[in-house]
Amino acid sequence: VGVGAAACAAVLGIEDRALIDGAPGSEGGSDGATGDGSNDGPSADGPVPVKDGGMDGAPTVRCEPSTCGAAGGSCVGGACTFLCPGTTCNAATRRCPAGSDCTIDCSGANACDSVQCVGGHSCTLLCSGSMSCKGPIACESERCDFQCTAESCKAAPPRCDASICIANCAGDKSCDKGIDFRASTFCGITCSGSPSCNTASLVKCVSPDASINCANAMDTCKDGKPSCFGPPGSFCAIQCQHATSCSVGYCADGGTCTGPNAPYANSCP
Repeated sequence: VGVGAAACAAVLGIEDRALIDGAPGSEGGSDGATGDGSNDGPSADGPVPVKDGGMDGAPTVRCEPSTCGAAGGSCVGGACTFLCPGTTCNAATRRCPAGSDCTIDCSGANACDSVQCVGGHSCTLLCSGSMSCKGPIACESERCDFQCTAESCKAAPPRCDASICIANCAGDKSCDKGIDFRASTFCGITCSGSPSCNTASLVKCVSPDASINCANAMDTCKDGKPSCFGPPGSFCAIQCQHATSCSVGYCADGGTCTGPNAPYANSCP
């Protein structure tokens, strides 16, 4: 895929584009680098700052009460919100109205087993209940955000097929079966729970602009080899911040890559 792991390995340690230690749309926080895909290299004045792949703020608020209500939701905080009490969203598909920002609220324990969001301007899956979103969860919108803030998203890899794919695996043992993202514009994955993304499956990002941060928490991405793949001219940034992170290495296979230093190994499947 792209120019291959060997080409990326050649620039690891040479490419000096700065990594931003901040959440998408901010300059601070802990969810790591993002890239702009421009591959324009360092300037004479110093490293070119890594941009955020278009993640320069929250999605525009878009909710029209009549179309949202017809889809089964209600406008809450400007988003067409689908509540999921009990098991009402299990094995369900929620259709976000055209042009709308939508939220699927999986705040109950064991809520949203195998849920999918399709359509709309954006869709956010709030997996904040214990063991919520534990089955296959998926999103096909223009922008998809998976917020796994409890012991959630852990029985199957969250799947995204969108322009922008975001995952925040902040809960203990969240995203424990990997992540499978394909983004046409930008992909950002953060594993900050202790442990999170700790799996024998890949934490994978296929995008021309990709960022994976295995944050400074014990065993993040320990066995989940963070991997990003892109075409020539793409940008890939991977961070492994804890001594127990990324124990099986990582894979950066694209145009311009930045990766963690030794003892980590760039080894693509």
